[in-house]
Amino acid sequence: MKKIAAVVGLLVAAVAAVAVLQPSGAGAVDPPASADTVTVTGEGTVLAVPDRAEISAGVETRAQTARAALQANATAMERVLKALRSGGGADITTETVSLSTSFDGQGSPNGFGICRTI
Repeated sequence: MKKIAAVVGLLVAAVAAVAVLQPSGAGAVDPPASADTVTVTGEGTVLAVPDRAEISAGVETRAQTARAALQANATAMERVLKALRSGGGADITTETVSLSTSFDGQGSPNGFGICRTI
């Protein structure tokens, strides 16, 4: 019984010492906000005629078969490319081509869709 009382007494003394020795107001402190910032505001005027433009264009088609969707897409995209080239477009490249199954309102497959962007 004396051993239990001694152990309990030591635990109470240890907890009390921690509570007394802990600095008041101790707790988590947010780090100070960084003073290293750069803020830039500017205005400019260009008086030259631009010699370059970036355009993103795309064609999306749907058909019962993947082959039909691809053929329809190629035909439609050729018209877009022809119009861009006739307007002076010289460096035209394909950005993406994606083929996917299309679905009806009930979730059943009903054909294919293809999207090509330049």
